[in-house]
Amino acid sequence: MSERTDLTIDHQTWNRGGRYVALDLDGTEMGKLVYMESLAGPQNIRIVLTEVAEPYRRTGIAVALYRRLITDFPGWLIDSGPRNEAAEALYQFFKNERAEEFAVHANPDCADSIDFYRPGA
Repeated sequence: MSERTDLTIDHQTWNRGGRYVALDLDGTEMGKLVYMESLAGPQNIRIVLTEVAEPYRRTGIAVALYRRLITDFPGWLIDSGPRNEAAEALYQFFKNERAEEFAVHANPDCADSIDFYRPGA
């Protein structure tokens, strides 16, 4: 899946979390990802919500949101939150297509989540 160039991603932060919002060129919200710093340890983020509007599903919006999060927090462990169909699809994408760039593994401490992180930096 190639990088999307027909959107912008707005990043808003607050005390111990934030959200990314994918907007099309007209400013229509296509999807969002909400996260918070996890209390599980330093440099841990837990994704609270990933949501893509119906007409934009399966078009790379969620991947773009995850990619931005991972890029903004290099070396952080990112917990996908609940392991559902969307999290599993992203897990497969990063595992198969970005294995050299991102470390991706099932979370051994919680069978219901998946962890992603970008090594280094």
